[in-house]
Amino acid sequence: MSLMSEFESLPLVYQIIAFDFVFVPIGAALGWFAAPDLGVEPLVGLAAGGVVGTLPTALLIVKHGLEEG
Repeated sequence: MSLMSEFESLPLVYQIIAFDFVFVPIGAALGWFAAPDLGVEPLVGLAAGGVVGTLPTALLIVKHGLEEG
C-alpha cells in the first residue's frame, strides 16, 4: 500500500490535522524569513505565511466535498 493511498484512507479529521501540522509551520517560517525582503515586519510575514499555509487544508476540504458530491 502506497503512502498516498494510506493517507487517503484516514478519516478527514486526521488528514486535516496532518496537513495543518505540516503546512502551517512551513508557511509561517517562510513568511518570517521572506518578510524583510518584501519590506514588512517579520511578524506580519509570520501571520501572512500562517494564513497561506492553511490553503492546502482548504483545498483538501474542497476536494473531499466534491468527491462526496
